[in-house]
Amino acid sequence: MEYIFQKPEYRKKFIEISKEHKEDFSEFCNLLINDMNSLLFDGLLALEEIRNYELMRENTQEWNQLD
Repeated sequence: MEYIFQKPEYRKKFIEISKEHKEDFSEFCNLLINDMNSLLFDGLLALEEIRNYELMRENTQEWNQLD
């Protein structure tokens, strides 16, 4: 959210949307934050999986046995 608000064009749109859709804006923000949290979580899981593959690759015998 900090990154988005640093960009003037995004900040301007957020303000416009908040004024035009007052009743839905809070829900929109909640959904946006939930999506960002979900993507962050998925990214961290992917980093863990990448690290596991890196460790496996260090053992060339085990790595070469993979199909």
